[in-house]
Amino acid sequence: MARLLDGFVRIVSFRSEKRIAMVNPSINDYIDGRLIASPYEREQLIAHASAIQQKKRLMTESEFETFAQTALKNREIDRYLFDSKRQKEAFIAYYCCKYNILDDVYIEYIQAFLNAPYYLRIYGVDSVAPIKTVRQIFRKDICHFYKISEYLGENFNLDNMLDSFVLEEMVELICLIDQFFTGDRRESFVNTASEQLQYAIQAYCDNLDVDDYSPDIDYALESARYDNGLYEGIDIEKAASYIYDEIISDAISEIDDLLSMLPENIENHCNYTEGLSFSVDGVNQLVKSYLADDYDYADFEEKHFRGDDHYDEIDYIFDRD
Repeated sequence: MARLLDGFVRIVSFRSEKRIAMVNPSINDYIDGRLIASPYEREQLIAHASAIQQKKRLMTESEFETFAQTALKNREIDRYLFDSKRQKEAFIAYYCCKYNILDDVYIEYIQAFLNAPYYLRIYGVDSVAPIKTVRQIFRKDICHFYKISEYLGENFNLDNMLDSFVLEEMVELICLIDQFFTGDRRESFVNTASEQLQYAIQAYCDNLDVDDYSPDIDYALESARYDNGLYEGIDIEKAASYIYDEIISDAISEIDDLLSMLPENIENHCNYTEGLSFSVDGVNQLVKSYLADDYDYADFEEKHFRGDDHYDEIDYIFDRD
């Protein structure tokens, strides 16, 4: 370790643990070249790697897929280290469903994943979004074997799962699990789903971004133009207000479109868009940028007199015709 610390590696802190990292990217390139030139060394490193991240780092994509499938089928996954408990749950849930591995030893992991859905990220920038794993879990055969219906029927499990998703994903998820809640379980499901939808809708409205919409800026500017005979210009606040209102209208339409996909008794359970508050980032800046880029803003500033008998200030001073 002392020799390596002289120029190859450094010790870093990760979640209160000490780990070893390369000093700089050029060392990684050197190691990669060495492994390509020495297949036996690479095989030995893979064979003795103790962490999932090490496996992912050293293997090709197809090699890692084969490893994941084999380790789960042979119940060897507990031999390997994960960055966290949640990463392990996400790994087991995703790969068990992907390869249709039905083994009761993994029931607790898959149910725990549903209680707190988590991005599966092992090495690099690629990750598997929770909704992608959940879609796999709710396949009929997977659901039946891993007792998902029974799990969701217990107190707070449904709440916890739904609370982990944004509005669009939540609507999809409610549609996926609707079939599990019939008879005596129906009323509780409808109430829980409706309550979570209200939270998700408000969160959606709290984070509207002007860049996600295409408001009619030209109309807003023309509507905000004024000319009182003495001055002319564009009221930026008024133009921003037109754009703000248009975005709010579009957002409510998007919400209504999403809600229309829900089972009828959930869609009509309450007025989901009543009493909402909205926050739209970037409206004033959009108006100012548009004026700067596409208009001669000087034409609209409050800086010149108008009228048939108006004089330029200098002409007035010297009484010029």
